[in-house]
Amino acid sequence: MAYDIVKTIFDHKPELVASHRDARFLFWSLRPEGLSDTFSSGSHSVLCRERDKGEILVRKVLPLLILIGIVIIAGGFLFFQKVTLLHIENMDRQRTIHIRITPTEPFSLFYIHSIYREPVVEEFQVDHQAIILKGVRTKSLAIMEYYGFQESDEFHPMDLKLGAVFLIRRGMGEGQGLIVRDRKII
Repeated sequence: MAYDIVKTIFDHKPELVASHRDARFLFWSLRPEGLSDTFSSGSHSVLCRERDKGEILVRKVLPLLILIGIVIIAGGFLFFQKVTLLHIENMDRQRTIHIRITPTEPFSLFYIHSIYREPVVEEFQVDHQAIILKGVRTKSLAIMEYYGFQESDEFHPMDLKLGAVFLIRRGMGEGQGLIVRDRKII
């Protein structure tokens, strides 16, 4: 509505000046010679106070707006960043652990073999929504034979895709756990 009023005044400038002689003061180009463009001292102090209020508002609000913008951008970045979690749940004790890992980061499951009572380490990696068994590590020839390995190397590489959900039942013996980033979780 204000736009329509101002537009009407400027569209009908000649008629407005012809109908009222003081209307020429509305238009800067039609003002009489010698008319000062300075303000009176009272209007100057009002304008200075209003300007100071605006500067104070900018000094207080602008940093807050910048901080809110940074938080929104960082949140958007974290929202779209892919996060992989290992969800470990102990069915006997109703305990759940979430461990954040990168998609190519290895993790290991270690245990004592139930028949041969020798240590075994299974090495895994998460890749494209699946857990991949990368290899089995053991020094026991009996366990190597049990798993069907032909070589007597300590590490037996594999590339077995297990899927996104991988259930492991805890055995009766001790010495079982998970290793993530050199941290043992038992």
